Amino acid sequence: MIVHRLVARNILKYRSLTLEDLPERGLILVTGPNESGKSSVGETLCLALFGRSFALGPDNLDKAVRWDAPAGTVEVEFTTRDARRVRLSRTIDVDGQRSSSLIEGSKEVRGWDKVTRAVEGLLGFSFAEYVESFYLARREIAPPHPRSDTLKAMAGVLKLERIAADLGHRIVRERERQTELRGEIAQADRELAQYRRDDLLPPRPGQTPTELVEEADARVKQLQDVRRQLADRTPRLEEAIEELVGATAGAGLRRWLHAADRMEGGLDSLEESVSLLGYTDVAPGTDRLSHALERIEQGLKAFTDLQDAILPRRGLLGRKLGKPGYEGPGTTFAEEEDEAAEQVGLLRRRRDGRVRFGGVLVVLAVVLTALGFVPMGGLPASAGVGFWIGGGVALLVSIVFGVQSRSLGRRLSALRAEEEEIIRRKDAAEAELEALTGYENVDLPAAIRQLRRVKANVVAQAVGAFVDGPGGRLVEEGSAKKLGEGLQKHLDALRENVSSLQDRIDTDLDALAQIHTLRELRARLETSREAMRQRIGTWELAIELIEGACKEITFDFNRSVRQGMARVLPSLTEGRYQYLRIDDELKVRVFSSEKQDFVSFEEISGGTQRQIALATRLALSEALVRNAVHDAQFLFLDEPFAFFDAQRTRNSMMALPKVSDDLTQIWIAAQEAPAGGGADVHLECESGGDSLVYRGGDE
Repeated sequence: MIVHRLVARNILKYRSLTLEDLPERGLILVTGPNESGKSSVGETLCLALFGRSFALGPDNLDKAVRWDAPAGTVEVEFTTRDARRVRLSRTIDVDGQRSSSLIEGSKEVRGWDKVTRAVEGLLGFSFAEYVESFYLARREIAPPHPRSDTLKAMAGVLKLERIAADLGHRIVRERERQTELRGEIAQADRELAQYRRDDLLPPRPGQTPTELVEEADARVKQLQDVRRQLADRTPRLEEAIEELVGATAGAGLRRWLHAADRMEGGLDSLEESVSLLGYTDVAPGTDRLSHALERIEQGLKAFTDLQDAILPRRGLLGRKLGKPGYEGPGTTFAEEEDEAAEQVGLLRRRRDGRVRFGGVLVVLAVVLTALGFVPMGGLPASAGVGFWIGGGVALLVSIVFGVQSRSLGRRLSALRAEEEEIIRRKDAAEAELEALTGYENVDLPAAIRQLRRVKANVVAQAVGAFVDGPGGRLVEEGSAKKLGEGLQKHLDALRENVSSLQDRIDTDLDALAQIHTLRELRARLETSREAMRQRIGTWELAIELIEGACKEITFDFNRSVRQGMARVLPSLTEGRYQYLRIDDELKVRVFSSEKQDFVSFEEISGGTQRQIALATRLALSEALVRNAVHDAQFLFLDEPFAFFDAQRTRNSMMALPKVSDDLTQIWIAAQEAPAGGGADVHLECESGGDSLVYRGGDE
């Protein structure tokens, strides 16, 4: 940073301070007696840049206003890195009101603190670093403490050390929290032990806390699902059982089968739901109902066997009767009737033909016989005999036809009887088929009574086997009633069992809710503890890396300062002190020709001490330029040669412009210009004066 212009009105000593077109390189000397305003120039420049001065803190800035003015202003123009020109102005009144503005190109920042932060960003250093390096207030020059925050900030390690310290505090807090978490986890474990139920949540060693939470959550959902299933499936099972109970009072086969199927499905669903609970000490309470259903199903199976036995008979009758849907080999009654009718017609025609022809032959025989007795002229006497013979033959043939007609009549009567038998058999088949077909539409007892009317052996045997077997309990009035009462009793017991089971599920759900909450809490605690462990590990590593980085940075910075001191000090002392030893703590030891050994800082004269301290200040300034500024920098030294003798002052004045290529604009405030010490700009302050003006080449 190089100062080009400094203008102030009613600030500190000056009613008017105007310094314009200041040179970028060279020595600017400000001289004058005590209380003439030398220090006010440096204080005003400091106030303009940082909103405070070495003598005035942020809380008493109203004292910066000249005693006889209501307000004061200060304006400074300077260049920073990359040759950026900046104009900064500040205004203060005696009531403590203040304003500030910073303009860089087209950008403007307003506000006292905002401008100060912007300046620090532009310059690369803060007020504390400024007063320890580029600004030497009128005070005793003391060697810097290597462990001061300012030097650490100059070296670039202060923020790192603060980060490390903050991380250290965090580690302490995290470890304290870890201890608390261990206690909370132990408490959660103690509470979980109170709810331990192997039948509810079997132990599974090796599970992670997250897996334990997921297991409890899954178990809760499982019990809730079973609870809903029981609430849904139990009423449907009850309806099926009640339907089956109603069937025992007399129901058809379809109703029996439907109710039995519903009950079987309901029992299976209920047993499946109960099995999902995983309770080893709980039965679904369906055993008696299952046994009763098994007996009923055995009876229904017997009825099915009965059906299987009569189906062939029914098929045969259906085919004989020519009913639709009954097909197979063999003749039908209709075909037998048609065949019998055809034979009757044929025999009738044959018989009738023989009767008619026999009658004709009888008439012929009578005629021929009569002609044999009637004399006919012209015929021989033997002709009559021939008529008699012809009549006899005709009579004989008619007799034969008569005999045949009688035989055909007997056969015709037999065929008519057979026709009637076919009709009888057909009617019987119709009645039997009706009995074998309609029984499905009536209740089982009526169906058995209907089937008992069928005389066919195969049906009679099947019906007898059904009644005498397991099917009898379905059709016998006393047995069926007893079966219904048993089903109702078992249903009542089932309802009680399911209600008890639901109560247990509710109790277990309450316990699981507590277990789930505790496991979830424990999982969160474990996750937090693990996260803390990882954070502590990360922070410890970060601290280790920061400490290593700080050590290296500090070592490099101190080495740079030592090298700068070793280079600058001989220039300030005309080579009298060329041999220095400066350790990592910036402690200086100089070689004493008198003692022929290196002596400590405290053993040398006060003047030499101040020269060494000034060399240290210059070395620090160079180091800060290299670390943060990276550009040419001004230096303001207020009474740096106090307690110097004339020779030391002259030597220092001549050496200062040459000691560093980085410190190009050097301001020096002194009571008088040293003899033989040239300055590029000489600003003379007068006692009692309230203005100071410099405008470039005008002087």
